[in-house]
Amino acid sequence: MKGKAPQEVTTWKIYSLTGTTSSDSIIVARRGDFEKLDKHQGYIEWLFPNFYGSNFNLDCYKLEKEEAKIFRESQIIAERLIRAYTLIYEFFGFELADRQTGQVQRAHNFVERATEVLVNHPHNLLKIRRLLTHMNNVGFKRYAHALVDFLEYEIYCGIGYSTYVKNPDDFPIVPDKFPLSHLVRGKQFATYRAYGADATNQERSANCISSDEDDYADSIYFKTYE
Repeated sequence: MKGKAPQEVTTWKIYSLTGTTSSDSIIVARRGDFEKLDKHQGYIEWLFPNFYGSNFNLDCYKLEKEEAKIFRESQIIAERLIRAYTLIYEFFGFELADRQTGQVQRAHNFVERATEVLVNHPHNLLKIRRLLTHMNNVGFKRYAHALVDFLEYEIYCGIGYSTYVKNPDDFPIVPDKFPLSHLVRGKQFATYRAYGADATNQERSANCISSDEDDYADSIYFKTYE
């Protein structure tokens, strides 16, 4: 999407519209085109809006709380969100294993994609933070929790972040089996953890820009599993 968007094309309408300004058109134009997903960053803010503005795409509006409520209450938008999550997961080499729980697993090309996208091009790590914030804002917090769990397993070689914190100097790095273990010494996961199930209310409020519990209500999508 190029140029300043019309004021009436707000973030929730991108997911409600059809045609060239819809979320599905953005997804279709990029599916399988990993080079475009890596080099052209503007789509991230449109597909994964949240309560804070972007320093990278000034044409995109931040998500308002009234809009987030529309996201949470629309089955159609929920289905389109899942298509967007599938797109970005394919880019990372991840796969959505369970739509109800949000469980994430390795895709068939995980080692290749994760190494290329997240280790060799670490600017893409910022995409994960935006995605986690967004999921918490639009009723998919269980997806955020599942993604954090998956990243912890892959970065910390199945041993866990808490074990690393206790003895960081002797923590094993096994890049052949766990390519994301290259990120062990960085601070990325400490940031991601604030969006997961173990985050305190203070951490969640600071990172997701809301202390209102209503802003973390589940999407209507999950009622289909009740």
